[in-house]
Amino acid sequence: MAHVTKFKKASCGQMFSHYDRNKDHYGNENIDRERTHLNYNLAEHQDMKQGDFIKERCSQVRMQNRADVNVMCSWVVTAPKDLK
Repeated sequence: MAHVTKFKKASCGQMFSHYDRNKDHYGNENIDRERTHLNYNLAEHQDMKQGDFIKERCSQVRMQNRADVNVMCSWVVTAPKDLK
């Protein structure tokens, strides 16, 4: 199963903070901190901060300069434990 969420430039900073899981307390009580180490970011191989990567990538592609343009997406992919 997969779920994708799209984000605009204004939301990117908040999402980077969310992905890093640096807070001591979260509003979502379903977060299992013991499993956070299993999360991974597909863009971490970059030699720059995530925000700088988004800015650079947006400058490389043709896109409209509007506030409602999606510049990033977040995927959650899960599979049943019994999947071979």
